[in-house]
Amino acid sequence: MTPAHFLNNIFKGSDLSSEELESIIPKFKKVTFIKNDFLLRDGQTANYYWFVESGFTRSYVIDTEGNDITTNFFSVGDIVIDWPSFFFEHQLVSIYRLFQIAFVGS
Repeated sequence: MTPAHFLNNIFKGSDLSSEELESIIPKFKKVTFIKNDFLLRDGQTANYYWFVESGFTRSYVIDTEGNDITTNFFSVGDIVIDWPSFFFEHQLVSIYRLFQIAFVGS
């Protein structure tokens, strides 16, 4: 395991042993997106989650009048995930859009 790997910062301070980290970190795949890409759109089911390595992501909903309402911002070190959709396979009501981003995803 390379000590400089981005995910070492994510798991820093966890109770994971070096051996566990060496087993876990290779399971993640680096995925790079471009500005204004969508990670997830309304009506989709989340099958992945992402760790933000650089840049920002915003989640938002569109209200009944067509206004976009920010529900969250994600930045370096954050986990971008829609918990109910990922774990319970519910369709999304939020939209996850990128500002400027590079991700390590699962």
